[in-house]
Amino acid sequence: MSGSAHVRRYLVAIGALVLGTIIAGVLSYRSPAMTSDAELRKRFTERRAAFDSLAMLAVVDTQLVGLEPETVFVKASATQNRRLTDQEVHASGRSVFLLLLQRIGLPSLSRERNGDAIWFVVESRNGSRKGYVYSRKPQQPVLGSLDAANQNGYVTLAPGWFLFLQSAD
Repeated sequence: MSGSAHVRRYLVAIGALVLGTIIAGVLSYRSPAMTSDAELRKRFTERRAAFDSLAMLAVVDTQLVGLEPETVFVKASATQNRRLTDQEVHASGRSVFLLLLQRIGLPSLSRERNGDAIWFVVESRNGSRKGYVYSRKPQQPVLGSLDAANQNGYVTLAPGWFLFLQSAD
């Protein structure tokens, strides 16, 4: 009898230890931080000419809606967009957009429906997004840093250029 009680206490202790380890692991898990402001500033500075060229071309091309590495989307109507064929991309000269996007090293570009801003999303995680935005209109609120921000905000990079954070919170 005393042997089975001893085994039972031993199993309960091991079970409690395993359960405690699992709970501690879950509570201590934090998703890695998004790309830092410093890393984004560095990329922007190193590739500034390509950023400027792509933003200017996107502003002028009022039909452009978005870019992905091998895809160009344009307005098909006031409410719908369409993907251009490879032939249309090359015939329209928009293949330069794809080359610039590749040179910048970003996965996509999108434009606001009203055309006021061009968004370069670097990272999306758990409903939050961080990246660059080109806008001729000031963006608000301007923060000192986005690294620890838990709210939507912008950091000024250069005239018309901002880092942005759209928080899931």
